[in-house]
Amino acid sequence: WDEPIPEIAPFTIKGELSHFYKTFTFFLSDRYVLAQERIAESFGESVSEAFNVLDMSLFFKPIDQITIGFAVDNILDENYYEHTGRPYKNLEESSLFYEPGRNFKLSLKFQF
Repeated sequence: WDEPIPEIAPFTIKGELSHFYKTFTFFLSDRYVLAQERIAESFGESVSEAFNVLDMSLFFKPIDQITIGFAVDNILDENYYEHTGRPYKNLEESSLFYEPGRNFKLSLKFQF
């Protein structure tokens, strides 16, 4: 058919910065995904755009049995979709599944 294999994820670069200090743990992660232009049109694929997602997590452990966590996913509130995150039908671009925007998380973990 002289076209690329379908459902190939685009090139992705991931990086993480973390710091541990006594009872605090900090994570900052970044994921940059290039545009995927090598598509299989016969499979109903469309070109996906590049995107960058930045996440942050902070954990505090006041005592050994308790961990309090706070996280922000998609800090920059990027509007994006994964190349493979779509229905397997020959639908238009409006049928793509966009990923969630900025999310805040708060957690409390007990260990016995």
